[in-house]
Amino acid sequence: MPFCQRGSPDILLKNHLPAANTMPVKGQAKTIGMLIPTLLQGDVEGWRNTGWAGVTSTTEELLRYWFEEERDGANFHLCQRQAIETIIYCHEILGIQNPYQLYQEFAPGHPRVAEASRSKTLQDELAPITFPKYCLKMATGSGKTWVLNALLVWHYFNALNDERPGLFSRRFLIVTPGKEVQKRILDAVKLGGKADINKTLFMPPGVRWRDRFNFELYEPSDFRENLTLTNDSFVVVTNWQQFRFAKDDPSLWEDLFLDFPVDKKP
Repeated sequence: MPFCQRGSPDILLKNHLPAANTMPVKGQAKTIGMLIPTLLQGDVEGWRNTGWAGVTSTTEELLRYWFEEERDGANFHLCQRQAIETIIYCHEILGIQNPYQLYQEFAPGHPRVAEASRSKTLQDELAPITFPKYCLKMATGSGKTWVLNALLVWHYFNALNDERPGLFSRRFLIVTPGKEVQKRILDAVKLGGKADINKTLFMPPGVRWRDRFNFELYEPSDFRENLTLTNDSFVVVTNWQQFRFAKDDPSLWEDLFLDFPVDKKP
């Protein structure tokens, strides 16, 4: 998600962000992927009960609009609310910089943390990058697009209102797993018409919110030689097939399976 040059800290939550749509059962948190959401869940619930203490005034206003105001029609489901709150908690309250820091914060004794401390390749995989990247484990049909829209609105208005400069952005990259999902996301974020992003669910109407929400939307067909992106707000929607690894990048796969027969690699 968003391109965002931050001061300190940056955030990269990759692959192991809390599974906000699941309710872990005691005794089942045997892997880091389940342990982290299990431990985070109680913290996020406690923070919610304080009235989301510590967030910006813009974030607080959005959270109260999303989750406390009565409205007719569509509303966020519980799993969507948990996903949104977890991202905001990690970003604004904890200031998590990368997955390794998340592990150290919530599971310092887990073997995955010890493994990362010994492996340069794993440290590189977990290292911060120059813009925040959020990942959530949510089931098919649980409403990931609505969560994405809400987080986009959250970042956009915090940046527009100059809340904690360097922490938020109005420039976003949304990467999809394929062209079909890419089309659905494009249809969901187009300004005007019946697109999801235009629902009153995502922001209040009026001059302080909806009237100030505007960005340039780019899709793969827009990118051509000498294209100059707008200096203002934008959203880029593309799919992962348009990316490729640099040839000299270290391969985690090769590092882990260097001595494993090629035809036996899982």
